[in-house]
Amino acid sequence: MPVGLAAANKVLITAAACYNLKKWMKFIITKAKSNAMAIAKTTQKAIVNFLKNFLSIILSQLQTSCFKNPM
Repeated sequence: MPVGLAAANKVLITAAACYNLKKWMKFIITKAKSNAMAIAKTTQKAIVNFLKNFLSIILSQLQTSCFKNPM
């Protein structure tokens, strides 16, 4: 078992490693949340654009078929 100065050094190194690991984990989690929000906003915009285009195509097809002159 380490005694004295060696034990104190071991405790300080372990405490520093744990402190840095805790800070690193918080940073990664925050960054992941911000990336998830950016992806969600991008996905939402893509879905809205798709629905707008899809509905405009459907409405244009309905208008052309409803207003054709049956002869």
